[in-house]
Parts: sequence; C-alpha cells; structure tokens
Amino acid sequence: MSKGKILSTSAAFVVLICFFLPWITVSCSEQEIATMSGLDLAVGTDIDLGVGKEEVEPDLIIFIVPLAALVVMGLVLLSAVDLFPGSLTAAGQVAAASIGLLVLAYKWLDSRGGTPESDLVSFSPEIGLWGVVVGLIAIIVGATISRLASSQSTPADSGET
Repeated sequence: MSKGKILSTSAAFVVLICFFLPWITVSCSEQEIATMSGLDLAVGTDIDLGVGKEEVEPDLIIFIVPLAALVVMGLVLLSAVDLFPGSLTAAGQVAAASIGLLVLAYKWLDSRGGTPESDLVSFSPEIGLWGVVVGLIAIIVGATISRLASSQSTPADSGET
C-alpha cells in the first residue's frame, strides 16, 4: 500500500475517533455549561442549565463527517483488492473529505448568525473538532500523494519511456 493510502486510511480512522470526542464547549458568561461531541450534535442532546434543561435539536447533516471517513476507507479497500482504479480512488477520497469539510464550514457559518440576546453564550472548539478538521485535510493530502505517485509510476509500468 502506498504512503498516500496509509495516510488517508489513518486520517479516516482519526476522523471516526474524533467524531466521538468533545467538539464544542458551551459557556454562558464564561461559565462552562456543557461539552458536546459530534455524535451529541448529530443526534441531539439536553443541556443542563442548572435551572432547567435546554434541548439541542438533532442535526443529521453532521453524520456526513463520519460517513466521509467510511467512504474513504471503503475506497482504499476497493483499490487495495484491485476492484477500483487508483485515480478514481484518489478523486473519491478528495471528494468525500471535501464534502465533510464543507459540512463543517456550513455549520460554522450557520452558527455565526447569532442574535443580540445570545451574546452571553459562547462556543469554544475542542480537540475532537480540531481532530476531525485535521483528519479531513490529511485525507486530501494522502489522496493527492497517492494520485501523484500513481501518475509517476504509470509510464514506467506500461513500458513507456
């Protein structure tokens, strides 16, 4: 297996693991209220405010992030058993990781449209969210390395000079 495929596969595992780690911490007047993982954000959860509970609605689009990692692993597996061409594998990996990054960017931009009364509430990114972002970028880098390596080895493999 090429270095690029190893990087992409490892990064996909990182994305899957980080999906279950803390993504954001919600604070009010600089007092921590709750920490939520990607799974919590995707399926919804309740936040204990001390004076009651606030329901966080499910946001199913977030499930695209771990799905992108699973697609990357599947593409690498199909390529490893010669059921899928390497160039399409790399393109599919870049597409899946890019879609995952676009979902995160969309959710970040969507959350930035707060109301004036929500100025006291703040959201802080945590290690899980950063791990997912770095993992998705590493998938793109790994796929690019794989694609470059396969394009450089193709002429030599076919006997051309």
